[in-house]
Amino acid sequence: MISSSPPTSAASPASRIAFIGDDRQVYVIEADGSALQQVTWSKVPSALTRWGGSSGQDTCAWPGFSPDGRWIICFQSEGGDGLITSRICAVEVDGVEERGLAELSGQLPIYAQWNEQSQQIAVLVQEEEELQLWLCALDTVGHARMVDNGIPLFFSWAPGGGQVMLHTGSARRKAGRLVLRSLQATGEDCVFMESPGSFCTPQFSKGKLILAINKGERRSSVCICEPDGSSRRVLTSMDGLLAVIPSPDGELVAVAAAPGGEGSPYEGLWVVPTAGGERQQVLAEECQAFFWIPGSMALVFAQLDNDNRCFWWKKLDLESREVSNICSFWPSRDQLFYLHFFEQYIHSHPLISADGETLIYAGHSPPGTDPNPSPRLWAVDLGAEIPRPVELVRGSFGTFPPRSH
Repeated sequence: MISSSPPTSAASPASRIAFIGDDRQVYVIEADGSALQQVTWSKVPSALTRWGGSSGQDTCAWPGFSPDGRWIICFQSEGGDGLITSRICAVEVDGVEERGLAELSGQLPIYAQWNEQSQQIAVLVQEEEELQLWLCALDTVGHARMVDNGIPLFFSWAPGGGQVMLHTGSARRKAGRLVLRSLQATGEDCVFMESPGSFCTPQFSKGKLILAINKGERRSSVCICEPDGSSRRVLTSMDGLLAVIPSPDGELVAVAAAPGGEGSPYEGLWVVPTAGGERQQVLAEECQAFFWIPGSMALVFAQLDNDNRCFWWKKLDLESREVSNICSFWPSRDQLFYLHFFEQYIHSHPLISADGETLIYAGHSPPGTDPNPSPRLWAVDLGAEIPRPVELVRGSFGTFPPRSH
């Protein structure tokens, strides 16, 4: 169990980490391991337990900071009599106030993203084989409304916080949809005429929208445009399932292609200027996920090591094209899920600090080195001459606050 103690130093919002402890509660901690503080609390059995009340504790999942750093969104689940009830909750970082935004029955919340004003939260929910996008508001407790549904369903908040860009599909339709959905009562949707290419999450960068358009067969064009689709330019075209991630400064887009489709690794990595120009291959190796390092011309990527049944974190320097090993790791279940859908999580749940100095991840100790199999939260100094993971605390998933994009 995690032992919570009062903060030992002034908390820095940029270096603060929200994580799920081994007791499945939400905590915050500084990247240097200081200022550990518990944010959510288990239900304590009472005299009502034997008369039909809850006998189990709440378990939390997928914490995410609001952009203003004051709140953490999370999902709470309570099991009893074979039934699971889930709640979408917002808790203050200092643990003083908790708001139950919505309660679900028979549905599983799997992802949440704040708008840039820290007032609304779009929540991805799974009900049987269908994905649904719900909207919650911080000042409206106990109410949520469905925005869209489909399989697959990926989204991003548009600049201004009053719209979401949707990439959805349906078993009844051969092609998916691209829709800029208004969340205002008097607003209008903007439906794109083109069908989406083979990619996952639309991305916003410096007010521009970056997405992929279907060009037939297995080919997709990576495009940049205004949020409503106007002034569109093609940056590059590639075959296979694409991952498209803009750099923090908005000047480059990293693109990778998985010819085998979902579940197969990306084969190489390219960068293309958003202002226009030829794409350049910067990595020939396979990778499972990749992340820009803020303030540098470098990326971190995760690579599967089948021989040793683990992953590697590696660093790619774009100027020298050199690849260096950071460390091997055995991801927790939540961390593995994150790596699979990293494009959706990359802005809302960053693994790299805003200053580009620290990488965090949740993973197990190397096999045979620890009799306790529970995962830990690890931190790596990316600027160190020889980077080494440092164990911070036991935990299954952690994230830094979101960065402006």
